[in-house]
Amino acid sequence: MFDFDKAEKESLVVPKPNIAAVLLGQSSAGKSYLAGTLPGKTLFLYTQGEEHGKDSARLSAGKDNQVVAVSVDLDDGKVLGPDSAYKRLLSILDPASIKKTGFDSIVIDGLTELEQLVRGTSEWATLCRTSKGEHNGFAEPTATIKMIRPILDALRNLQRELGINYVVTCLLMVRSTAENGEITLCEPKLIGYEVAALLIPSFPDQIMIGRMSNAEGVVRPRLQFEATATKVVKEKNGEIKKSIGFTPRLRGVTELPAHMAADLKAVLKLKGAK
Repeated sequence: MFDFDKAEKESLVVPKPNIAAVLLGQSSAGKSYLAGTLPGKTLFLYTQGEEHGKDSARLSAGKDNQVVAVSVDLDDGKVLGPDSAYKRLLSILDPASIKKTGFDSIVIDGLTELEQLVRGTSEWATLCRTSKGEHNGFAEPTATIKMIRPILDALRNLQRELGINYVVTCLLMVRSTAENGEITLCEPKLIGYEVAALLIPSFPDQIMIGRMSNAEGVVRPRLQFEATATKVVKEKNGEIKKSIGFTPRLRGVTELPAHMAADLKAVLKLKGAK
């Protein structure tokens, strides 16, 4: 017989205050630099399309933390094709290897590049092929999600087994801001409504970063918790057919500041980490 009492007790276990986040921000907003503020030893995974990010992450690393950058699509100086890069990424996220190396956090930079990577694989092409061998555009979102999900599942498993933090960055297209730079209208840069609608909410923590000016006019990256990102589908006449909003949140935190300094160690404290 199924043990409902045991299952209920497992569901009542409070997760540790680790970060499990999608980090949304436009280009040069400070996403990679912020990733370097994670405590301990951080594995920073990147593709050639976001090669500059590793340098920004290393700049923000202090004496008590370390950033180890590893390319997903470059091996022995050779650029890998999408199929090989996809397999390499999954092999990197092997729990035994991560534990042996002693990583405390993992950053994937980022979701926008990851989407492009899986769309270039032969498996993705097969998933989008009809029985007649033709490409089915309507199958693209489902194929993309199916291929990205094993990567996100691997991150979740690593957090459960090893207690790591994980962050996946995602580009934002910012449509408008307030005078101080606070984001008022934006959307994640992902192809297709369904991809954004299913992937972004799957992260327990949703963090948005953008450059803001203070009363003295000094501009710095800030974590913004009152901004809202949207993804819409419009008819040919411009009328909105479907729309979904993404509001920043932190798992386990009920009261969030309007904005705060761009520091993930401070976010961990806000979540109750010691």
